[in-house]
Amino acid sequence: MLVTTGDLGLCEEVVRPLKLRTAWKPDSRTIHSLDVGNFMTWKGPCLECGIFKRNGVGLFCSNFLRQRGPFPRCLAVWCGECYRAHPQDPFRVQTTLHSPGEEEENEDLVTEERLALRFKTARDGDHLQGIPFECDLCHFRNVNGRDPVPRNPKDNFTLLCIRRAVLDALWSRETSTVSGNFRRLQRDYHASKSTLSIAQPVPVIGTNKVKDRVGMSCALHTMMAMLQKGNYQETAQWDTARKTPTWFTNAYESGENFGEEAIYSTHDTKVYSTSSPTASRWFSRFMLGSKRRMGIMRKQNEALTVEQLMAVCELAEKDWRTSQSEEEKKDIENVMAFIIIGFCVSLRGEEVPLVAIEGLLTFWDETRSHNPPHTMITLKGRFKGENNLRWHCVPIADITKSGIPTRRWISRLLDRRVNREGKRAGYLFARKMGERLVLGITTPCLEII
Repeated sequence: MLVTTGDLGLCEEVVRPLKLRTAWKPDSRTIHSLDVGNFMTWKGPCLECGIFKRNGVGLFCSNFLRQRGPFPRCLAVWCGECYRAHPQDPFRVQTTLHSPGEEEENEDLVTEERLALRFKTARDGDHLQGIPFECDLCHFRNVNGRDPVPRNPKDNFTLLCIRRAVLDALWSRETSTVSGNFRRLQRDYHASKSTLSIAQPVPVIGTNKVKDRVGMSCALHTMMAMLQKGNYQETAQWDTARKTPTWFTNAYESGENFGEEAIYSTHDTKVYSTSSPTASRWFSRFMLGSKRRMGIMRKQNEALTVEQLMAVCELAEKDWRTSQSEEEKKDIENVMAFIIIGFCVSLRGEEVPLVAIEGLLTFWDETRSHNPPHTMITLKGRFKGENNLRWHCVPIADITKSGIPTRRWISRLLDRRVNREGKRAGYLFARKMGERLVLGITTPCLEII
């Protein structure tokens, strides 16, 4: 069993190593019968079950016959179903639509395979789906420039993560797509071979370079982010892990590989070229496959109805009038003003703290004597999709048709901020040091929202 310590990624128990090398030693005659430029001539025994694979059927490493740098030929090939996730794989695979802790119903969700079987094994022909398929050993050599050390915990865990990343990339395509593409390749290849003269009947796959050209290094960072502790599940959501490639790309472009050349430009848009491996097709497939494997568990807030808000106003009014503590009254005022402004102006949670005191004071007396009386909600700052700081002024009725007492709660909080705390500028919703309230930082007065 895989056990992680407090230091994420370090294992107390050694991860069982995967079988990476074949015991098959082909003679020179067999080697000469295999064409490095024609993967349909390749053959060899499966690393797991030993069944001989030929004519492109199976899962061949694209570097199958290549002697790359100081390394010998890997000769790695599997049956599709034999290339499977590590037995100690700790990465989450979504098999239900229920959140943790919810009562599960008897569900049998099916796409092409049962969910319990997806993302666990590869398929024959997966190595010919538009992205390089390199075996775990080749990927390790690309990333580290050496062979893994037997019984080294970090090397073995790295190989476990590489296997998972490769399977995620392969599972960005459904089984019907993989099998259909491979059957068509076989049919066309054999038909053309018997009737046509083509020096290079199939594209050459593989590379002699020992280099991480697909972004496996960043993929490994991303895999570790997926194992971080989550809020709604045991491990982090995909939306959290996907932030890792962002810093990797930014750091990459900040270094010697900075790309200056623009490949497309309009008046307000420019697209630049990049050599970042995170922009490779393989890495895009890896991110898509990992998203499909993990799924996205959303915890959306339910909408607040007018009836619910009126009930909250009634309870808050009672608590405010009976409270003997000014600190408690302040908390109630903060919460009620926040809820009412967000509800009546239809603001997102992080936009409500942009309400500015000086703006409220500017319109306060004028709007109170106006017919109909209203309150001008003044927001100061930069909203999503905007590039500059500006004022946004939105009027709301002092008392709505539904009976929501907007001015009552806003005036109570404004009176406290101006007359008792001496603030005539700054934000209405602020922390103790006067800084604008940030919802990501827990504040006692907003915990009940």
